[in-house]
Amino acid sequence: MSEEKAKKAAAPKAEKPVKAEKPAVEKKAPVAPKAEKPVKAPKVEAPAVETKPEAPVATEEKKPFVKKEFNKDRAPRAEGDRPKFAKGKGGGKGKKRVCFYCAEQKEVDYREFQVLRKFLAENAKILPRRQTGVCAKHQRKLTTAIKTARQMSLLPYVIE
Repeated sequence: MSEEKAKKAAAPKAEKPVKAEKPAVEKKAPVAPKAEKPVKAPKVEAPAVETKPEAPVATEEKKPFVKKEFNKDRAPRAEGDRPKFAKGKGGGKGKKRVCFYCAEQKEVDYREFQVLRKFLAENAKILPRRQTGVCAKHQRKLTTAIKTARQMSLLPYVIE
């Protein structure tokens, strides 16, 4: 092994070829290209398409708008009767509800379970704001009070 090392050490090393340096090129300032005139594309007409002659349209005479008269023969509506078109579709705003707790200036308390029962459905679910008419602030307090009353077994979780 030592002989192989001696031969390698005695052998002349091949030198790497030295790259010739390129002469320095002077950088020139960029030259803006000359503005060319825009070339207009020749107009090509679409091929003629045969069209069928349109059939004459029967024009109906427009009737002038006539305002409907109120039916005078109909009996007057009784007090409290409503028109039937507003049924169940959210037709009107109706009577504005005032928050129960804001009106009486009371605080929500979990110990008043008789009052809290008003805000529960038959199956002991908590009713939403749109049904109870309570404001958002008191609805949040109401839900925590009902849940606390349920834990204290003052209110049921489920009614069968």
